[in-house]
Formats: sequence, C-alpha cells, structure tokens
Amino acid sequence: MDSIFDSLIWVFDSSGEFSVKSFRKCMEDRNAQGGSVFKEVWLNICPPKIELFVWQLLHGRVLVREVLSRFGIQVCTNLECPFCQSNEESVDHLFLHCKWTWGLWQKCINWWGLSYYAASTLLDWWRGWRNLCTRKKSRRAWMSLFFAVVWSIWEARNQLIFKDIPVDSVRMEDMVRFRVGWWFKHFGGGSLDPLTLILLNIVDRCSEISKKSFFNLQKWISPATNLLKFNVDGSVRSSLGFAGICGVLRNHLGKVLCFFSSYVGVQDVISAEILVIARACDLFGSRPDLVRWRLIIACDSKSVVEWVTSRDIENLKNSSENNNFGTQNARREDWIRKNIFVLHFAYNRYLSILVAELVQEAYDNLLDELFAMINV
Repeated sequence: MDSIFDSLIWVFDSSGEFSVKSFRKCMEDRNAQGGSVFKEVWLNICPPKIELFVWQLLHGRVLVREVLSRFGIQVCTNLECPFCQSNEESVDHLFLHCKWTWGLWQKCINWWGLSYYAASTLLDWWRGWRNLCTRKKSRRAWMSLFFAVVWSIWEARNQLIFKDIPVDSVRMEDMVRFRVGWWFKHFGGGSLDPLTLILLNIVDRCSEISKKSFFNLQKWISPATNLLKFNVDGSVRSSLGFAGICGVLRNHLGKVLCFFSSYVGVQDVISAEILVIARACDLFGSRPDLVRWRLIIACDSKSVVEWVTSRDIENLKNSSENNNFGTQNARREDWIRKNIFVLHFAYNRYLSILVAELVQEAYDNLLDELFAMINV
C-alpha cells in the first residue's frame, strides 16, 4: 500500500484549496445566518424596550452577575443565581437552565401541547424556538411567548434582588399569559383577551389550589340538573379604585360553559358588583344555546342581592358614594327577575370559580404591573 500523507484541506471549497474568495464567501454566509437570527428579534410583536432587551440578551450583554464580574464590577460577595442559589448567574443559567426558569418554560410550552428539551445555550434555544412554529396564524403568539417569558424572568429577578420580593412561579405564569395576550391584542391586531388568559390559568389550577390548600375554599355547590349557575365577583382596590369583574358559568356537572373577565375602570365596591351581575345577564341573554335554561347567579355582595330581591334602589345608591349604576341597572331588573331563578348570596368562597381572593390576585395584586405594561 502506498504511503498516504496527511494534509490540510479547506472544507469550504470543493477543491479543498484555500482561497481569499472562498474565505470571504464563507464569512458572508455566516454573517448572513447570524444576522437573520438577530434580525427576527425586531418583529414588532412587543414594546421596543423589550425587543431591545431580547437583542441584548441574545448577544450576552444583559448585566447578570457573571457578566458584571467579567467587566470587573463587584456588586455582591458571590455570583450565585438569586433564584436557586446553587449555580453562577450567567445568561444561559438565569434564563434557561435554572430550575425555576426552566419550570416556567415547561409550563408555557405545555400550553401548546409540546414537550421540549433545553438547549445548551439561550441563543440555541432561540434558534430552535423561532423554527418550531411555522403556522402564520400562530407564529406571532408563539414568538411573543419567548419575549414574555424572558422579560418576566428578568423582572422577577430584579424584584427579588432589589425589592426582596420572593419568586412566585404562579404569579410569573400569570404575567406571561397577560403579556402574551396584551401584546398580541395591541401589536398583532389579535383578539386574545389578556385578562381572560389569566382567568384560564386560574381555572386550570383550581384543583391544584385545593390540594395545596393555598386558600381556605369550600367545595363548589352544583345547581339542579335543569339549572345553570353563574358565579360572579367584582374586585376593587380599596373602597374606590381600579376595578375588575369576572364570572364563570357552569352546568350541574361543573362543566364551564363560558366565562368573562374585564377591567371596568375606577369604581366603588357596589358598582363593581352591580356591573358583574349585569355583564353576566347580558352574556347569558346573548347566548341562543342557553335560552332553554334557567339561571342561578351566585354573588357575594349582600347589598346587591338585597337590591335585586327587594328593589331597594335608593338604599343601594345611598350605601355607596359615587355609585351611578343603580338607575342604569334598574332597567335590567325586569329581565333579571324573569330569567334568574335564584340570586344566591354566599359568604363562603367556592372551589373552581373566581371569587374575591382569586379575583384580587388577578386584578388587585397585578394592577400596578398590568397598567405599567401599557408603556413597557
């Protein structure tokens, strides 16, 4: 056998020979590929501030502790991740490999019915992410999910470090849902309701709430077989402030037939409770498939229940300053009395519905962040 000598081969040219021309072509191709990865950050699917943040993040320029250390800036005695406190806080660890953040990624991916393994770097994760969903109708929501997750991680990290606010994985998931819905609605012209996405999340985890005893809730009481039950509630920051309303309609089997959630501006407590009943009635009356059913509305406001059952409008109006809804909703009174079988008053909180504490979580505790996000 003839001796064969080792030699260097330039793999970027079919001849195996190096040339300046082939080298230049190779570099241009690589720059084009890299540019497309970063170019897709600028999709106009979220506020520019967050697009800039993601661009910096993918370039490894977000100032996590490991980056600050490389720049010679000592901001703390250790470089540990503030979430898990077991690994160095690098970009790849904080935004992908940390057990807290990877848990958030898994939950968000599960919304799409997918199962995915973490990449070795965040940049590789982004490369895979942008190619995973190709359907035009779904792609904007899918891409905005990436932005929402990394921004929510960064905000949670800063709140933990600078404000000593502990990490709440459920709250982070709610914020991701809200951001995706908000951005999709206001940047993509879509119809996703951000507060409804939070509502879906809370409804989905009701059984988990009962198991972990996060709230002292009693079991939801089902109506008779010929009735439907609308559990409604309004939540207001203090006696007069930002308000939200929501409701869940179920049949005797507990199946959710419809639900709603909405921000209703600045209201007092009574106004919010009247609005939520009016919204439930309007929604129920607009559904042709529900006309054969009688309705139970479960409300936890004694004043509102007494008004509907006794027509004591003046007393209701006097009980709450700045309330302008008594007269408006009096017009709905005949409809309500004809179509609602029972207006049930309940002090107790129910399982698997949105009542005061859950609404308060979705609206009150998140209000500062939600409204700040309009310009974020």
